[in-house]
Amino acid sequence: NVLLLILLGSTYPISAFGVSQLSYGLTVSSVLYWRMWDRICWPKKIAGGDGKCNNAILLLGKWPLDQATLRLVGTFTLQGVFKHALTEGDKIILSAVADGYDQGVYAMTCSYGGLASRMLLQPLEENGRLLFAHLKNKDNKNELQ
Repeated sequence: NVLLLILLGSTYPISAFGVSQLSYGLTVSSVLYWRMWDRICWPKKIAGGDGKCNNAILLLGKWPLDQATLRLVGTFTLQGVFKHALTEGDKIILSAVADGYDQGVYAMTCSYGGLASRMLLQPLEENGRLLFAHLKNKDNKNELQ
């Protein structure tokens, strides 16, 4: 990864960083799968009394999966996509329509806005933490008596 950054860093720094991160992720994933292959819980057949799969969908004609579980996975996936669109949508749209200068100004403004709110709300957070710790400590003393 470092070698790739050295070779491509001066001409394509962002691409070199992205490729380095991708190769790092693939390497770590490969090593983890290789070391833990025998401990992975693979899907098992959902069988009823007659040996047939009840209330299951065959995935690629091979693995039967429970419909309720698939519905739940679909719901979580939609929630994740929706959350991503809400939290990162402004940056995605800005990267498509604005130049680098405007993106930098936006990022700096967002950072300062978050910093200001943290500075204003930090005393409230600290006092709340102290109050809850004090109340919890008082409850623990009452339980011991």
